[in-house]
Amino acid sequence: MLLRTVVFFGVLQAIVVAVGLSIIDIVRRSARPYDAVLGWVPELEGYRDVALHPKAEVTPGAVVYRLDDRLFFANATYVRGRIEEALRGAPTETTALVLDAEAITHIDSAGLQALADLADSLDDDRIELHFARAKHAIGERIAGKVEGARFHGTVRAAVVAAVRGETETG
Repeated sequence: MLLRTVVFFGVLQAIVVAVGLSIIDIVRRSARPYDAVLGWVPELEGYRDVALHPKAEVTPGAVVYRLDDRLFFANATYVRGRIEEALRGAPTETTALVLDAEAITHIDSAGLQALADLADSLDDDRIELHFARAKHAIGERIAGKVEGARFHGTVRAAVVAAVRGETETG
């Protein structure tokens, strides 16, 4: 396709078309990012995707969710829907959502608003929201927008705090 564009329109226009198509492709792929509900895998001593690890143990009362991409305008609504789906699919009554934020590299204003709206909705349902492993800059942005955000250094620490009902950040 690029060769035809060069032949018909010229090199500069072909470069513009290629850059435009690349941007569209990046947004398209990020609109439905990889995500997972996590469970504890004793042999690996860590939280892993329950779809890939059938022996993963889901903590009663807590849903651990991981997003492996940025949270921005193109996927904010999708991600919120996936989180709500994970909460509805929990095997026990949920009292806490732990969001493993390690792989979140960027959050724009739409992503922050989605998190704030989610936090309000969770609060109405008496579900605590905990963040695990958030990078410093991401944590600061979340803390500035999501009232009562709780931060923890590890997923394990977040789950333990969530199950115990602790409200302090760690």
